Amino acid sequence: MAVRNGDDQIASVLNRLPYTTGKGMRWNQNRVATARRNYSIPGQRRALPDPERISLNEAARACGINQQSIKRLVEAGLLKGEQVVPRAPWEIRRADLETEPVVPSSNASDEPVS
Repeated sequence: MAVRNGDDQIASVLNRLPYTTGKGMRWNQNRVATARRNYSIPGQRRALPDPERISLNEAARACGINQQSIKRLVEAGLLKGEQVVPRAPWEIRRADLETEPVVPSSNASDEPVS
């Protein structure tokens, strides 16, 4: 996760899994940063923006629908969504939002087919 996600996001995922530190404490941004330094894991305090990928919430806003609708499309396999690890934030490729069924075909006609 450290490649794309910030320490705050990593802490949130570790707490949801639920993992604790070696001393039994809940994770926070500072504890993740310390663990990364101690184990020489590259990363950053805040997530690096990826112009090719957006969050589930951002995908919903871009499509003008609610977050649950995007999640249903992902769960049904109609829209590809990725999680680095279970409980991590979903990521959606921007290009995938421009395909069916997210964006219906513009060639569709209201006239019945003969």
